[in-house]
Amino acid sequence: MADEKEDPALTAELSTLAQALPELLDRFRTMARAIGGEGANELSGPPQPALALPLGVAMDAALEVARAEVGKRARIIKLYAPAPAVLATERQLGAMLLGLLTHAAQAVVAGRPDEHQIELRVGTGDDGWARITVTASGPTVEGRAGSTRLELPPAVAPKTELKA
Repeated sequence: MADEKEDPALTAELSTLAQALPELLDRFRTMARAIGGEGANELSGPPQPALALPLGVAMDAALEVARAEVGKRARIIKLYAPAPAVLATERQLGAMLLGLLTHAAQAVVAGRPDEHQIELRVGTGDDGWARITVTASGPTVEGRAGSTRLELPPAVAPKTELKA
């Protein structure tokens, strides 16, 4: 095997992949944390407690995970207003928001991010519920782009009876 010659193109490609590996691993760790686990095996792991979670922070975490998919398709416009925290597990909320972002990104044609935008609105509805609206606009795939609104009840502390 000593007479085999090295393929420069293959060597260059492997070198590029090796350099990108740390960033890819960091993205995977971020994605796993955003949907509630520290690694792939924990995604279906033990139940998490429901917590009062801030929507803006959760949306930013989901956006960071989806950034590679969204970035090649659209510009992101974030319009965040005060919103109540919602009662959910990090896994549930992260997966739900990631799904909304991914579906919005897939509704627009890839490769022309300057022609598309995905607008993320976080705020409070008139009823006091947390409201998230994700709107995709621009040239779309099969006319699928549009707006999706999600309303979540605010996290309310359990009622406590006081005894005298």
